[in-house]
Amino acid sequence: MNKILTRTTLLVAVAMLTIGLMGCGPKMANKKQLSELDEAKSAFESAQTKYDNLISEKDKLETQKANLATQLENITTELNECKEKTGK
Repeated sequence: MNKILTRTTLLVAVAMLTIGLMGCGPKMANKKQLSELDEAKSAFESAQTKYDNLISEKDKLETQKANLATQLENITTELNECKEKTGK
């Protein structure tokens, strides 16, 4: 009686384990999920391109700002020199 009960319990445990593993296995994506993934990838690439362009523009603007600050400093120095020469 014990052997039959043990074998039955073991058989049920193996069957449940098999069913559990099959149910928890990897699942293939359906067409809708693949389409959504492609859309998300496209949106990411677009955002990445926009980000890269904005970083590039920021760098150009910072360079331009530095150049303008140098020009302003030079003009201010020139103006002060002119004021000193004219006595104002």
